[in-house]
Amino acid sequence: MRSTRHLLHDLDDQECCALLGSATFGRLAFTQGALPMILPSHFVVRGDELVVASLAAAAIASARNGHVVAFEVDTYEPATREGWSVSVIGPSRLIVDPNEIAELDRVEFAPLSAHHGWHYIAVRISVLRGSRLVLASAEEPGARADGQGS
Repeated sequence: MRSTRHLLHDLDDQECCALLGSATFGRLAFTQGALPMILPSHFVVRGDELVVASLAAAAIASARNGHVVAFEVDTYEPATREGWSVSVIGPSRLIVDPNEIAELDRVEFAPLSAHHGWHYIAVRISVLRGSRLVLASAEEPGARADGQGS
């Protein structure tokens, strides 16, 4: 394996929002019976929240109870070993308003979302964190040859 130098940079809120808005698929993290659960999910960003379409009863129950959940989206390029990750943490809510549901059905951001059994879960973007792993030039301070960021 070739030796390369990479840096891990923290992203500001503006960069995080731009990357979050450019993606359509991520992972919803919540607890089920006090154990962590992570589900792949289609999503869309609406203002200060993101909305996930889900069939999972445990995720729906968590949202119905207003639990704090996490959502993560990322991309990674194995050839260059570069990528980024954005995480959201916030309270969830099950969307039950018929007008809001109809609006989300029209967006069609998830396959089959308008069909029976699908529910929409909104997550308020309370905490937003992100990082980008980039190939560093040899002159950059903090670059490490092990592929790990500083």
